[in-house]
Amino acid sequence: MALRNHAQEVFRSDTRDFQDLVPRQKFNFRLLFETNDAQWEVLRVVSVTMPGFSFDTQIMHQYNKKRVIQSKMNFDPITVTFYDTFDNEFMDLLREYTQHYYNSGKGIDYFNETAREVIDPIYTTSMGYNPTNAIGRYFFTRIIVEQAGNANVTNRQTILKNPIITTVQSDTLSYADSQPTTFTVTFQPESIHVKEV
Repeated sequence: MALRNHAQEVFRSDTRDFQDLVPRQKFNFRLLFETNDAQWEVLRVVSVTMPGFSFDTQIMHQYNKKRVIQSKMNFDPITVTFYDTFDNEFMDLLREYTQHYYNSGKGIDYFNETAREVIDPIYTTSMGYNPTNAIGRYFFTRIIVEQAGNANVTNRQTILKNPIITTVQSDTLSYADSQPTTFTVTFQPESIHVKEV
């Protein structure tokens, strides 16, 4: 009895479609951000966790037999790790994002030291969440993660619709470490679409 070569059966190199059977590689991707008036590729990215899907289910009993009922599909967030570079590529992106939503268009660069006490009857503030940008409700209309194909296989795009930043985690600085500093950002999309292009 001969031993079977399972890898040869799955990834057959003796066929013309061999390249179609090769797994995609993790490093072969690019990240595109799209706003209402522009689209640009972010080059200083360390990694992207691809979005997942979860399903709300409930176990029901039908004549003493269990049935699993689905009620909703949820779109999981993605996490992107950016390099903190000297040209401030990510920090400039974060500034534009916060200017779109917070502190009357001043974003994270604004700090009001002369604000009155909140017990003042005529208390007003220009700080906090108050979107003032008339271009659109969302700063990002889409985030596109494009995984490259090969000569026979098309690229795959994972499109996140209306993603919102939920967390920005800065790196830990240390005199004992010479690794580059990074930002880890979580985006929550309203919906996800996957297509071949």
